[in-house]
Amino acid sequence: MKPLDQPPFQPCWTVRLTADTPALAGLSLCALRLASAQPGCLGGDAVEQLTYWDSVDAIADWRGRVEQLVLQRLGRGAGEFDFVVSRRLPEDVRA
Repeated sequence: MKPLDQPPFQPCWTVRLTADTPALAGLSLCALRLASAQPGCLGGDAVEQLTYWDSVDAIADWRGRVEQLVLQRLGRGAGEFDFVVSRRLPEDVRA
C-alpha cells in the first residue's frame, strides 16, 4: 500500500473495506496489497483499510480481483467484503 500522510488534495474516490467473517479479515491485507498494484490507486491507509482512487472504473477492476482472490483462497460461501465507496472533494480535505 502506498501510504499517505494525508488524503490527496484532488477530487478522488475513497473505498473503505470491511470484512464480515474472520477468514475474510485475514485476507483484507492481501486485498489492500492488490489495490496498491492496481492502476488508478492513489494510495491509502492499511490501518483504516481505506484506499483512494482516481476513478470508479479502477475501483470496479480492483473489486473484481478481490472477489476472485476470495473465491480462490476460501471458496464459495465464504462471505463477502463490504466496499463502501464515497466521493472526496478537495474541500473535504482542508480541515
